[in-house]
Amino acid sequence: TCIAVDEDEANCGDCGVECKGGEACDGACGCPTSFVPATIEPTSFDRFQSSGDTRIAIAPNIDGSINPVIVGFPASGAVLDTDIDLSTITLGNPPFVGAAYRFDLSAMSTDAAYVAVAGTLRLSGACSTEVQGTLTNATFRGILGDLQSGTPSVDPEGCMFTVPSLTFHISQTPCP
Repeated sequence: TCIAVDEDEANCGDCGVECKGGEACDGACGCPTSFVPATIEPTSFDRFQSSGDTRIAIAPNIDGSINPVIVGFPASGAVLDTDIDLSTITLGNPPFVGAAYRFDLSAMSTDAAYVAVAGTLRLSGACSTEVQGTLTNATFRGILGDLQSGTPSVDPEGCMFTVPSLTFHISQTPCP
C-alpha cells in the first residue's frame, strides 16, 4: 500500500514512524509553534454540537490553514463570571478548551490535537448557540487520538505550548 510518509502522522518519514501527541508530520515529526490566536470573534463558520450534557463550540481560525479552537461547557448550568482552574478539571469533562492543528475538511481530520491542561477559564456567557469568555496563562498539551473520539489522553512525551491570553466569542446566533 502506498503511504504519504511526508504527511501521515502514523508513518512519518518512513513506515511505522509514529508522531507523538501534538506533533504534525512534514516529512518528519515536529511540534508546531503556538497557533491559537489572542482573539476569536464570531464567523459564519462557527459551529455548536452536543455530546451528552456538554455543548461544544467550534471556531475555525483560518490563517492559511484551518486551526479550530474548541470550547466545551455544560449544556445546562454553565458557571459564569467565575475563574475556573483547568488543572482541577478531569480530562474529558467540561469545561475544557482544545485546539486542533491543520484541519482537513475533506478527510474530517486534523494533523494534531491539544487540550488546555492548565490555565484560568472564565465564561462570561454561554447558551446552545453562543459562548464567550477568556482563557489566561493556558498550557496546551498534545493528545493521543483526536478531540472527537471519546476521552482524550495527554501524551506525556508530546508537544506543549502556552497561550498567555485568549479572548473568545463563538456564536451562531446570540443567546436569548
